[in-house]
Amino acid sequence: MCGIFAYFSKSPITNKEQITNTALKCQHRGPDSTTCLYHDHYVLIFHRLAINGLNPESGQPMVHPQNPNVYLICNGEIYNYRDLIEEYGIDYKSKSDCEIILHLYTRIGFTETVKRLYGVFALCLVDTENGLIHMARDPYGVRSMYWTPNTEYLCLSSEYKSLYMPDANSGQFPNGTVATYSLSDLRQISLKPYYVYESRTYLSITENHNIHDICIKLRELLINAVEKRLMCDRKSQQGYPAIGAYLSGGFDSSIISALLQDLMRSRFTYHKPDGRNEPLLKTFSIGFAGSPDLQCAQIVAQWIGSSHTEVIVTEQEALDAIPEVIRQIESYDTTTVRASTFMYLLSMYIKKHHPDIVVMYSGEGSDEASGSYLYFCNAPDATSFQEETEKLLKELPYFDVLRCDKSTAVAGLEVRVPFLDLNFIKYYMSLDPELKMPTSWQFSHLPNGEKYLLRRSMTSQYGVDINNQQLLSDSIIWRGKEALSDGVSGISRSWSQVIAEHVAKFPPNFPSEPCPQEPSYTQEQRWYRKLFHLYNGS
Repeated sequence: MCGIFAYFSKSPITNKEQITNTALKCQHRGPDSTTCLYHDHYVLIFHRLAINGLNPESGQPMVHPQNPNVYLICNGEIYNYRDLIEEYGIDYKSKSDCEIILHLYTRIGFTETVKRLYGVFALCLVDTENGLIHMARDPYGVRSMYWTPNTEYLCLSSEYKSLYMPDANSGQFPNGTVATYSLSDLRQISLKPYYVYESRTYLSITENHNIHDICIKLRELLINAVEKRLMCDRKSQQGYPAIGAYLSGGFDSSIISALLQDLMRSRFTYHKPDGRNEPLLKTFSIGFAGSPDLQCAQIVAQWIGSSHTEVIVTEQEALDAIPEVIRQIESYDTTTVRASTFMYLLSMYIKKHHPDIVVMYSGEGSDEASGSYLYFCNAPDATSFQEETEKLLKELPYFDVLRCDKSTAVAGLEVRVPFLDLNFIKYYMSLDPELKMPTSWQFSHLPNGEKYLLRRSMTSQYGVDINNQQLLSDSIIWRGKEALSDGVSGISRSWSQVIAEHVAKFPPNFPSEPCPQEPSYTQEQRWYRKLFHLYNGS
């Protein structure tokens, strides 16, 4: 995870120190180095977490090797950059996967460049020769970016807290969108989406395309998604890529961990003196003592042979973390705050006790694309089901993707989410939604009909791991969907009950202004809003 910051002004900039101090508020995203580029009318700042291209030439802001008038800051991973180098015959200078953006821009233009990128990114490209500012964000907003489009100044940053002089127009830069501004007068030239989510041409069950074919394809695409994200020059203490995985014990994180461990074993052949396989992958879980997630994560870790760490937190530790969690994630959404608390605590633990790990795999995106939340059982028809899944995917930057980005970035970690791989999502979303609906006739007899196709594709019927066994035990493959807030809960009471008892101690008129006394708000929601407004100064 890196942090980017850019500030453009019509007038000559005289307060560079203030602007820089604001940009430093998201320095935690790139703890390895901070580089600043100052100009009379703009400032570009990059906080680096060095993962790929560890040499100085791979740092940012990056200048085009043949054109000193084109600059780039990008928080991203471009998984197909080597393919693009070969396709365009590019003379590459650094070892950074982001350099490819500069070369493509001068050859095919900005929008076409963004369309060719296979990865995740939030970026700003400055072309002083043509007087243009270009911005773009990946289709699902995996990489965070905020902006303040203003007639007198233009600011963008990886996090809201480091926007300079935010106003009513400030907010998230729209995912799947490109924007171009005039460098001289900050006039908006264009703002348009380059990626379309909706799909109405479905692959249904036919003689030539049956459930068996679908499961084979899903498995193949997800394996490829996990493998592409192995790109990591930085090494762990054992000499492997500095990669770990969040493992809750639910199906999504478990299958990502299993595929990741299997791929690492196939790439790296090292055995202990006693002949046993080295546990290449480090997995991490968190929860209250006795929580279902901790128990299931142990089952998974033993099955796949990972080096597993279990972090047990107390109710008070979790409650005490909430103010800082809200400050970091920049959201007061109830379920987001509840889930972020544990991801934040686990990330901070990894930072402290496993500093050699800088990349973390996670399972976000599967629930939205699958329609596996409980309320999907109430979908009246397949069209409504599909529309809701598309809506949830569009809103990911405000909820689950926001949570995983901010909760890991605060600890200087980079999160990677294979379920949001473009090739995987494009195929998965093209399936007839009736094949996903848990109430469909094909699956209605199953106790856990949600994600049936994904679950089935990971059984031994469609392949085994390098040790010739099923990727996961049946108990995990068919474990029903459980919200993170419930999975981390203890035996005696749930995480939501712990919070409810805590806020019940507040005064009846809590909180004071500026938070409105909306009758529909719970005491918990009012607490979160008060904290959010406290940290955002409004």
